[in-house]
Amino acid sequence: MKLFSVLAILMSVLCLSACGPVYKTDYQYVPPKSNNGKLCAVQCTESKAYCQQACQARKSQCRALVKREAMRQYRLYKDQQLTYGKPVKKTPRDFEFYSECEQSCGCDEMFNMCYQTCGGVIKENKVCVAFCDKQ
Repeated sequence: MKLFSVLAILMSVLCLSACGPVYKTDYQYVPPKSNNGKLCAVQCTESKAYCQQACQARKSQCRALVKREAMRQYRLYKDQQLTYGKPVKKTPRDFEFYSECEQSCGCDEMFNMCYQTCGGVIKENKVCVAFCDKQ
């Protein structure tokens, strides 16, 4: 019983210490000073928009492939269950794994590099959004 109490206290301390502050980074974009730099920055913005559109198209295509593969896996599972006289408990959704489709496309990083190459300045500001210390 004493061991259980020690473990419970230890787990409580670990859980509370894991609730440290959570920060979000905000960005302030200072435009380039020259006209050529400003034109360049506009092209960066257009490239970012194209990147995001292409990324969304790839993600949609990926989700469609996952859905088709899930249906194929479900049919195999269902046939196997019925062959062995077992109940069919799963649904096609149980075979859908979208994590591969949700990877970052890197559009923001690409934009930031492009913007700075054009002469723009990016200022980062970290802001506490959760579990902030009261001051």
